[in-house]
Amino acid sequence: MRRWSLMIAITVLLGMSMAGRMPTLAAPPCQAGITAPTGIPISTSTPVLTPTATASPTPTSTYTPTPTPLPDLVVVSITTYPSPLVKDQPGTVRVEVKNKGSAATTTNCWVGLYIDRAPLGEPDQQRFSPALNVDQPAIVSFTVTLADVGYHPLTAWVDFLGAISEGNEDNNQYSDYIIVAEPTPTPTPTSTPLPTPTPTYTPLPSSTPTPTPIPSPTPTSTSTPTPSPTPTPRPGEPVNLVYNGGFEGAFVHYEGLGEVADGWTPFVETQGAPQFLRGKKRSEGQSSQRIWSDYVPFRAGIYQRITGVIPGQTYIARAAVLSIFGEGDKPIRGMNIGKQIGLDPKGGENPSSPSVVWSDVNWEDRAWQKGEKALWVSATAEASIITIFIRVNNVYGGHNDLFYVDEVTLYPFQPTPTPTRPSTPTATPTSTPFPSPTMPLPSLQTSTPSATPLSLATAISTSVPTSEGEGQPPLTPTPTPSAPSTHSSIGRFILLFFALALGIIIMLTLAILWLQRTAQ
Repeated sequence: MRRWSLMIAITVLLGMSMAGRMPTLAAPPCQAGITAPTGIPISTSTPVLTPTATASPTPTSTYTPTPTPLPDLVVVSITTYPSPLVKDQPGTVRVEVKNKGSAATTTNCWVGLYIDRAPLGEPDQQRFSPALNVDQPAIVSFTVTLADVGYHPLTAWVDFLGAISEGNEDNNQYSDYIIVAEPTPTPTPTSTPLPTPTPTYTPLPSSTPTPTPIPSPTPTSTSTPTPSPTPTPRPGEPVNLVYNGGFEGAFVHYEGLGEVADGWTPFVETQGAPQFLRGKKRSEGQSSQRIWSDYVPFRAGIYQRITGVIPGQTYIARAAVLSIFGEGDKPIRGMNIGKQIGLDPKGGENPSSPSVVWSDVNWEDRAWQKGEKALWVSATAEASIITIFIRVNNVYGGHNDLFYVDEVTLYPFQPTPTPTRPSTPTATPTSTPFPSPTMPLPSLQTSTPSATPLSLATAISTSVPTSEGEGQPPLTPTPTPSAPSTHSSIGRFILLFFALALGIIIMLTLAILWLQRTAQ
């Protein structure tokens, strides 16, 4: 009996120890109920196990610092005035700076300018911008004078001394190209001499002793033709000598440059090269030649050699052009694309040759330059070949710069002849001769004084003796109706008149002397 009790006790103890090792709170199967032999009392109490709680880890908080607001100074653009700059003449370079950061600057910041990769001067010769708020721009101006014609690299550097702490220190520089051109010569005014009028002598009418003056012949005036003005150069009527001047038909592929219209050849004068494409914008027809770049300054164009021209003949070339600087941006005043047309009278292929005659640079932007505004130039051919050039000068290089050319023509210049008015012949006046007067010259007679003195009153009333006899009234000559005479006939008539008058004066003098003597 003791043996069975001992076995039951050992079994219970083993069950309790195993139950303490198990993680579950449920009783093991052996404790659900134990069947003991009949007659042996068995304890039915079930031990309760209490699980030990496991501590959860406490999360550790991470500290995130708040960023400090800082300014961010950048150079937005560089412009020049005038554009292009003129050789050996002062010009202005304007640099636009802006604060794109999250805080304002509290002090002025220096802006440096580098031309041809050299600083404009010492630091104290540079300029500075005022303190800038967030997104506030400012313009800093420099005065420069350059002596070399051509392209010059230009760099503006804001805060080049590093005095201001910024959120980004790697965007303080901005580079571009500027161009310097030869000064435009002032044309010398040419005075057009007026035609000198030929003086026409009009003789005054001659005075005659007769009551009726002799009219002088009226000279016929000869009109002087007015000289015609010099004709303005315009293309003539012959056929256009340019092949495919409308840029229609096929386009030829050039490696690295793109496509150029049939009959034309591309050229590039700078390191930066544009792309040549068929243009959809046109002045007329279906297409044009397009030259395009994106943020790439360049000077390039197309040319064509034309054969069969006459040496010594003057030719005029014209072209319709359109330029759009920065199509992807808003128009920027003073930043346009230059356009020219040129002729090489020697037929060369080098656009930089001094023999090329260039037109003035056209800087008009965003509108077709055609008709009276079209590019044009004239030159006299020196060989049987003449070359026509179309040049594009994109100085700045904006976002999506476009150029189109269309309607290129070449005509021989033929001035309009000046019409000559036929001169009217001047009629030569003819004079009708005057007949010579027929009145005889009276002879003078000396009268013999009478012995009987006469009174003064009687003497005065006594008629003067004439050649017809004393006491008779003097004969009054009846003049013959006169007809026009020459100057010689008039002279003889005047001579006879003075002789007659002299005779009458002598006779009156003798009569008076005789009367005075008689009165004494």
